[in-house]
Amino acid sequence: MKCVNCGSEWNATGQAAVSIVNCPFCGESPVVKKEAKKFYETSREALIAIFKQFGADILLGKLNAYIADFAPSLSTANKRLVNTVYELGAAKALKESINGSQEDKERAVKIAIRNMTEAFVAPEMAENIIYEFIDALGWKKEKEKQQTDAAKTKKKDNKEKEKLISEKKTKQTSTASFISKENKEETQKIEIVRFTAPDANILIFFESAIISTNISKILQEYNIKINTCENKEKAIEVIKTKNYDLVIFEYNMIKVNTDEFLQTIREKCGGDLYFKNLPIITYISDNSKLSVLNFMKKGGTDYLFKPIAEDMFNAKLVKYLPKEKIKK
Repeated sequence: MKCVNCGSEWNATGQAAVSIVNCPFCGESPVVKKEAKKFYETSREALIAIFKQFGADILLGKLNAYIADFAPSLSTANKRLVNTVYELGAAKALKESINGSQEDKERAVKIAIRNMTEAFVAPEMAENIIYEFIDALGWKKEKEKQQTDAAKTKKKDNKEKEKLISEKKTKQTSTASFISKENKEETQKIEIVRFTAPDANILIFFESAIISTNISKILQEYNIKINTCENKEKAIEVIKTKNYDLVIFEYNMIKVNTDEFLQTIREKCGGDLYFKNLPIITYISDNSKLSVLNFMKKGGTDYLFKPIAEDMFNAKLVKYLPKEKIKK
């Protein structure tokens, strides 16, 4: 900057487009620093500029106002998508892990993307906008690593699938038969049975409060008693009370090992018939038949694929709730 009074020059680091300061040499004449305001064409460029200027604390602020200022030509849909990152708690998940380990950040990214997809944002769109935030934060990109891991997982799944096909040719297992039967049922329209079950009690165990709420709303139509949990310890604690007729839980949880959870219920809660026979239905979001096979082998009772079809959900309730508690 240059003082118009004494002619002295110095460097200044102002964040605003226009800043007014006094000359540090003569101290008398105000100096007005004007910087050409730069506008950005994409949300990624705008986010990088905003985070560079205001820092990570903007994750908990009203970024939509800054987006409109930095990228005025950005489409309304794109601006709304950025704002959705805040509304669904994805931005908060990223902010809380800023000072954490790389593992904490990877977990936060998964939670952020999942929060978006569970609110019916297209998976590819959710992933792209979250990675734009990651670029803006200056984090090391994990997208390539995740793609590599996904390729390895797919290769492993293919090998397991080939093994299962080979086993099926030589021996029809009871699990394979079960899935075959269930697949046929899924392709057929099932008549919905209208009933209430005010004496029935169901435990809903999901890490995502959004899904818990959605399933709870469906169950309320049946006048069923509902209890919800969002962590494994609480779920096991309430199951030990033996007050539940059915458990519905999420298969692909980030913080919970599904196999350990099932084993704890089936073998370690007490070992009596209640825990061995308690119907446990899982909600599988990736629609993987291999996930179904593993779940059934570990002690699961039945499954539902995303999105939940009303007739299938109704059929599971009729099938597994105690007959004496169903009132038609």
